[in-house]
Amino acid sequence: MEKLENDDLVFHLFVEVKSLINSNFSLILDQLHDTILNAVDYTGGSFSVFVVAMKGSKIAFFQFCSYVSLLDEYGITHYSGFIPLNYRIPYEIFQSINDTSNLVDYLSYIQRYNLISQEDALIRLGVEGTKNLPFPHIWDLLNKDHENHVHDLFLHVANNKPGLDIVD
Repeated sequence: MEKLENDDLVFHLFVEVKSLINSNFSLILDQLHDTILNAVDYTGGSFSVFVVAMKGSKIAFFQFCSYVSLLDEYGITHYSGFIPLNYRIPYEIFQSINDTSNLVDYLSYIQRYNLISQEDALIRLGVEGTKNLPFPHIWDLLNKDHENHVHDLFLHVANNKPGLDIVD
């Protein structure tokens, strides 16, 4: 899906839906990785897009960032550039990336998301991870406790630009 931004159409969201049989989230993300790089006509510049991956009633939200080497350098949780949308960059990493110790900047970053991101709270809710990306990020549409959180994730995708929202 594309979105109008400054009078230009830019890629905003990619969605992949698979059945319960013969699929898993790692394979879905591998396929999306190739699709995104081909669709965006990637030539080495950096870009971000939102991604929604579904397998049966399970759904996961990501932001895909093409600058994988930087994600690795800073130790940001990801799988091939896919960062769970509910993952927050820890304060120490945020400071290092932005060359700042301004707590207000970090709190502004956290507030922009308004999504549950504490790993232990996500696990208590029954949110799952994968072998390749253990941070809890897979929600179940049949779980009533997940409804509002999934709604919030959709709202975030609809109302924000993809990216890590690093301070300029």
